[in-house]
Amino acid sequence: MFKKSKDENFDYKKIFRYDKKSDSYIIDISIDIYGDLYNEWDFSPFKRRDLDSDLIEYLEESSFEIPLKHDLIINFFMPEEMKDVEKEHRSLIGLKNYFKYMLFRTESEIRQHNIRAFKYALIGIILVSISIFFQNYINKNLYLEILPEGFYVGGWVFIWEMFSIIGFQNSERKQKIKEYKRLIRSKLDYIYYKEPFEKF
Repeated sequence: MFKKSKDENFDYKKIFRYDKKSDSYIIDISIDIYGDLYNEWDFSPFKRRDLDSDLIEYLEESSFEIPLKHDLIINFFMPEEMKDVEKEHRSLIGLKNYFKYMLFRTESEIRQHNIRAFKYALIGIILVSISIFFQNYINKNLYLEILPEGFYVGGWVFIWEMFSIIGFQNSERKQKIKEYKRLIRSKLDYIYYKEPFEKF
């Protein structure tokens, strides 16, 4: 319902409407009822229902395609006869809360990975130091010479893993944090229409 295919030649300027006044790109989503925003297999009350995974995927991918320098406006188009102010309010808060949760979780992941990177760096330094110590003090023995080499290689494996976490994995998470912050501050709105319906 909400999915869109990715294309290497994707041009967000041709896909999304642009509001020049607010320098925002507009993501339009058409639904029939408020329940379309939620997981169709979750029959809990609206307050506790999970959001639709396709909707979340669509919003996240759309946000990824649009440069961060622009703000977002997310419009939900729905038949006017289905309007329910209370359900509207709950659904919009639910979306904001979801992205706040994802922001919190991603920030927590970065903290956890930073701790892991520090541990890897410490282990790597210790192993390399042991290797240097053995190279200086071990007698010329074929079997004992292999030992410091093993510590040396193992130490650099841990150090490389530390660089991988900080340089690559965390950089992707930091990008997600920026995306979630923009989605949190995005303007969410319902636009109700009467038949016949023309969005633009």
